[in-house]
Amino acid sequence: MKIVLLEDEMIVVRDLKSRLRAMGYETVEAFDNGKNFLAHIASHGADLCLIDVNINGPINGIETVKRLPADSPTPLIYLTAQGDKETFIQAKETKPSAYLLKPYNGFELQTAIELAIEQFEGKDAAKEEQDKGLQVINDKIFVKHNNRYDRVNVSDILYLEAFGNYTEIHTTQKQYVVVNQLGKIESSLKDGFLFRCHRSFMVNLRAVEGFDETYVFVGKKNIPISKTLRSELLSRLRIL
Repeated sequence: MKIVLLEDEMIVVRDLKSRLRAMGYETVEAFDNGKNFLAHIASHGADLCLIDVNINGPINGIETVKRLPADSPTPLIYLTAQGDKETFIQAKETKPSAYLLKPYNGFELQTAIELAIEQFEGKDAAKEEQDKGLQVINDKIFVKHNNRYDRVNVSDILYLEAFGNYTEIHTTQKQYVVVNQLGKIESSLKDGFLFRCHRSFMVNLRAVEGFDETYVFVGKKNIPISKTLRSELLSRLRIL
C-alpha cells in the first residue's frame, strides 16, 4: 500500500513512519509542502494520504487537498493540532475519511486508516457493480440476470421504476432488477420514446395505453405523472 505523507515536522514524520511500519504499512514518500506533494500524486498516485493541515508554503493542507485531481480520488486523513470549529468545517468540505487531532495514539491512527481504506474500497466495489449491471449498445441493453447478461431491445421496455440505488426494468417478456440508479440509466438511454415522467419512473411512450390527470397507464400499471413534467409529457403524446 502506497501511503504518502504531507507533514512539515520531521519528528512527526519519523514517528508516523515508525507507527505505520509497526502496523504493516509502508510509507512511500513524505513531503513538507503542497507543491511537491501534488507533483508526486500526479505522477505516481497514492493509496492513502495523511495530511497535516498546517504546513510550510503558500498553501496549507486543506488547500492542497482541494487541488488534487478530481478524476483520481484518494482516501485521506487529516492530522492537525487545531481543534477549532472553523478549521474542521473547512476540512470537512473536502470529504476526508477521518480528522485526527494531535496528539493521537496508535489505536486511533490504525482505526482511522483501516476505516478509510474499507470505505473507499466499498465505494469502488459499488461503482463497479453498478457499471457491470447494465451495458448499453445502440438500441439494445444487456442486463445482468442470474449470472449472465440478457439482451433486451430498448423498444421492449415498458417502464422503469427506481428504488434507491436499484432500478426495476419491466419489459414485454420479464422483469429485471439492476444495481443502478434510475438517473444514471436515463443518461445512458437516449431513445426518444423513453420519458422520465416522475422522479421514480421512466415510461415507454409507445406502450402508454391511456392517461388521466394523475397517471399514465401501461398494461395494469398506473404510473404517476409529476406535475412539473405533465405539460412536457402531453406535448410528446398525440392528443385529439
